[in-house]
Amino acid sequence: MNDPAPKPAKSPADAPDRSVRLRALEATDLPRSLLWVNDPEITRFTGTLFPISAAEEEEWYKRIQHDLSQRVLALEAEDGAHIGNGGFRDIQTVPRKAELWIYIGDQTRQDKGYGPAAIRELLRFGFERLNLHRIWVRVFSYNERAVRAFEKCGFQREGLLRDDVFHAGRYHDTHILSVLRP
Repeated sequence: MNDPAPKPAKSPADAPDRSVRLRALEATDLPRSLLWVNDPEITRFTGTLFPISAAEEEEWYKRIQHDLSQRVLALEAEDGAHIGNGGFRDIQTVPRKAELWIYIGDQTRQDKGYGPAAIRELLRFGFERLNLHRIWVRVFSYNERAVRAFEKCGFQREGLLRDDVFHAGRYHDTHILSVLRP
């Protein structure tokens, strides 16, 4: 009897649709966020080079409260758990564009469809609330999982920065992807 063909490995794009809610990042979120920004499994994808102290995290939080060029949001799963952070930096109101960034810090929620769900919510926020026309993102070439998640959400590759980041003893490219307001 022939065995059926093996099923392909599941990717985040195959994960069930999830629900993610955006909310303001609160001071009470900082201890959890600090763990995430110091986790090597997270920072290898965010580009954070050095450990962040609690004092630095608090100073950053105070600074972003009054910085109109960026918006930082907490990501909540359907059960209300804070699972990551995301937002926009370099918000430019005249050309109506900004860079999106995101990470799912809660490792138990990674590869479960929360990334694409969060990206979709951030896009909705960017286009509807910030009135952006163009949203773009940088993704390191060794993070193909993120590239797939962004492409699933409508982003298109538009550029490559060669040898842009040094990680794990060698240089890597950075993909530039963007999506325009529908």
